[in-house]
Amino acid sequence: MGRGCVCVPAAVPHQTTTMSTEPPRARRDHPVTLFRLGSIWLLVAAAGHAVAHALFYLRESSFTAERLAIVRVMQAFAADGIPGTSLWTIFQSFSLLFFLFLCHAGLHGLLTLRGVPDPPRLRRLAGFNAVFWSVSCALLAALHPVLQPLVITGVAFLFFGASYLTSPDGP
Repeated sequence: MGRGCVCVPAAVPHQTTTMSTEPPRARRDHPVTLFRLGSIWLLVAAAGHAVAHALFYLRESSFTAERLAIVRVMQAFAADGIPGTSLWTIFQSFSLLFFLFLCHAGLHGLLTLRGVPDPPRLRRLAGFNAVFWSVSCALLAALHPVLQPLVITGVAFLFFGASYLTSPDGP
């Protein structure tokens, strides 16, 4: 008999039938689906952040008078040691960097699944991602408790953590 099969008595004497001991396909694919959803969530968050970046950092016509005054002060404040770079430019670059980071993380996750890794490897990847996003969420909550990054990192942690917890231990 093949690997993962058990012989059981059949209704007719002197015959046996095989029953698979492998989990159903839906249950076996569940960790992959959760991992994929976590990666897609990061890409959706990146798209949302790109829209917010364009609306709140690039379109000065949408700024209120108070916001425009703050932006002008940040633009006037030159960063030490970097000629021609203002505090506003640095602020914008970190926003753009956050968008690029989310894109990279989401695309990396989807490309990793392209070959559908074996269960032990998927479990390790999901575990690494779960730890990374939970630590990221904890650091953000402790140091800079802003709702958008907390939701992004928290939901990513939930997807990757669920993928880890539902992945089989291996062969």
